[in-house]
Amino acid sequence: MVQAGERVVHGYFILLHGMILVIPIIIKKDYQQNSYPKEHNKNGAFNDLHLMQEVYYTGGRGIKASLYAWYMHSDRGIPMLNVDYKEESKSRNTQVESTLRVGGDWNKIRGSLKYGFKAGYTYTDLNYTYLADVGTEELSEMVNSQSYVHSFMAQAEGEYSWWNKWMLTGRLTGYQHAVESVDRSIITTAGNTATVGYDKARTELAGLLSLRYTPVECLGIAVNLREEYFGECTPLIPAAFVDYLVIRRSNVLVKASIVRNYRYPTLNDLYLCREVMIPCAQRKDIHMMEE
Repeated sequence: MVQAGERVVHGYFILLHGMILVIPIIIKKDYQQNSYPKEHNKNGAFNDLHLMQEVYYTGGRGIKASLYAWYMHSDRGIPMLNVDYKEESKSRNTQVESTLRVGGDWNKIRGSLKYGFKAGYTYTDLNYTYLADVGTEELSEMVNSQSYVHSFMAQAEGEYSWWNKWMLTGRLTGYQHAVESVDRSIITTAGNTATVGYDKARTELAGLLSLRYTPVECLGIAVNLREEYFGECTPLIPAAFVDYLVIRRSNVLVKASIVRNYRYPTLNDLYLCREVMIPCAQRKDIHMMEE
């Protein structure tokens, strides 16, 4: 509701023991009133369920292990991308997601050497639905997008430190992704449909080698080298980091970094963009500096 008008303000002054108290009285006169329709829908509404269980084990000889399982079911209303003042019965956007994650890790510390392993699996069932009234006084399915994602992960990592000044870290991570994604859209009021999507799998590998030097307790310098594989190898990705503890008592830490990054295309970039004829993100180098 938008209103236009004028306001007349009268003030009364009261003197109390040397203090001035002002009491304003506002008289509002409306000479024009414009009304706009109110929009009421279920955008932002949600109904979520989360279940999580973790088991930890700490044994002798520096061994630690854990297992975890997490399940999520989410039913959410998605905000519209435009303002068309449709009634709730005229349009509805919903996204329903069910995700299960299970995994575990095992770590061992032996003097200056620390090493460990991780493994996990993630399954996601994701559905997006857009319903709209196309003139029949009933909601019709305009978009029904369904995706099933399976992801397996395995990782091995090791750290070795010496002289309390140097630390060498190595990490190797592997992923196996399998994605089935189908979009069905009604493109005419007659009900003609077009189906686009893909069913693909890909193996990804990532290797990291890091060397950190601590000349004094408050200063740390690190250099990282990383390389990734997604069907072809990326260039070497270097990074440098410096951190300095300014105030020990307050734990004030200053950090700076410079990174040459590399973005490789996702499965959506490779397959979905071609189907729906939209520009795809390209591979490119990215240089970043942070302080």
